[in-house]
Amino acid sequence: MLTRMIRGGISNTMNGGNGGGSTTLSPKDWEVLSSYLTKLPVYVVESAQKSIRDKWDGVAPPRRDGLHRRLSHSAMAHPADLEVSSYVFQLEAPGSNGCLIGGTEASANVSINARAHKCKYNVMLPPYDTRYDVKVEPMSGKLKPGGKSHQIKFTLVVQTMGLRNIQCVVGIDVEGGYRHFLVLDLRPTPASSASSTPLTQDAIFVSHPHTVPSPLAALRTLFATLNGYSTAGVFRDNPTEKDMNRVWDAIQNGTTGALVRDGTVDAVCVAGCIKSYIKIHTPHILTSLPTSILLSPPPNPSATLGSHLPPSDLSILTWILDLCVACSREGKMSLKLFATVFAPSLTPPPSSTSGSGTGDLEDLMAGLKVTQGVVGFLSACMEERVAVVAGAIVAA
Repeated sequence: MLTRMIRGGISNTMNGGNGGGSTTLSPKDWEVLSSYLTKLPVYVVESAQKSIRDKWDGVAPPRRDGLHRRLSHSAMAHPADLEVSSYVFQLEAPGSNGCLIGGTEASANVSINARAHKCKYNVMLPPYDTRYDVKVEPMSGKLKPGGKSHQIKFTLVVQTMGLRNIQCVVGIDVEGGYRHFLVLDLRPTPASSASSTPLTQDAIFVSHPHTVPSPLAALRTLFATLNGYSTAGVFRDNPTEKDMNRVWDAIQNGTTGALVRDGTVDAVCVAGCIKSYIKIHTPHILTSLPTSILLSPPPNPSATLGSHLPPSDLSILTWILDLCVACSREGKMSLKLFATVFAPSLTPPPSSTSGSGTGDLEDLMAGLKVTQGVVGFLSACMEERVAVVAGAIVAA
C-alpha cells in the first residue's frame, strides 16, 4: 500500500520537489492517505509517528522510507515540528442498542507546542463523509519554542443512525516541517446496550403480536402506510443511504407523517432501513442453532427455534417471518426470495482461515453451504407461519 501511494505521486508531494520549501497535499492525495491511515491499528499510527520523529533529533541520519516522506514536507535536516500531547483520542457519545445516535457529538482537546523552531500550522479536516462531521477550533496558528501551548478542540458530530463506531483522521500541517495525524475514535457509551432499547408490541397479522424493539415497530407502521406489502421488489432492491438517513431522522424525531405527505421516500427505502436495523442490532440470530438443523430442517422448525433461541430473539425472528409472509401474500413474491434476502443478516458470513491453500477454499465452501442451508431453513419456517396465520388479516 505504501509503495503504491508513493509511486502514485504522493512521494513527490511529500519530498517538496527539489528538497526545499513546503508543499500541500491535494484533496485527492489527502483522501487516499486518510483512508489508508484509518485502516491501520491506532497504535501503529501513533508509534510510527513518534519513532520517525526521534530519528530527526540527531541520533541517526534521516530515513528515506515511504512513511517518513509522507510525514515530512522536505529533506531539511531539522524541520519545524510540534510536540503533540496525544495522537489517539477515544471518544464516547450516547448510543442506543450499541449504536451511536444521530445528532449526538463528542469533543477532545489536544495540546501542541513548538519543538525547536517557531512555526505555523494549519489543520487538515477529514475528507467529506455523510456519516459524520468534524469541527475544529482554531484551524491555524503560530507557535514559538518556550511559548504558550495552543489548545485545539475537535468535535465529532454523528450525522446518521446505526453506526457502531466512527474513526477518522485529522491532520496538523506544519509549514516547512512535519505533518501530524491524529485519530478520533468515537463509540457509544458502555451503558448503551441492547437492553436499553425500548420494546413494544407489534403485529404483522392481527391477533399475532410480537415483542420487538420500538424502532422496528415504527418502521413497520411506516412500511404499511406506504403500501410496502404489495410493492414490487421490496426488500430486494437497495435504497440510497441519503434516503435511509431521512427515514431514520423522521423515526427519531417522530415526523414520519411528513414523509408520507411529502412523498420523499417509498416503501423500498423503509424496507432497506428494516434490513439495516436487523443486520446491525440483532445480527446472527440463528448462530445458536446446530448446523445439522440448518442443513436439514425438521418437519416442525418452530419447535426447534423455541428450544434453542432466547424469547427476545425468537420474538424478533417470528416478526421477520410474518413480515415476509405478508409481503409474499400481498406482493405475489416467493418465500424463498425473502429467505435469500434475510439469510445473510441472520447468520455469520462465510469465513476462511488466516492461512493459505486448500483449507481456505474448503472453509469458504462450508460457509456457503451453511448459508444455503439457512435459506432452506427460513423458507421452511415461513411455510409453517403461512399455516399459522392463514385467514389472518394483515395489520395496517
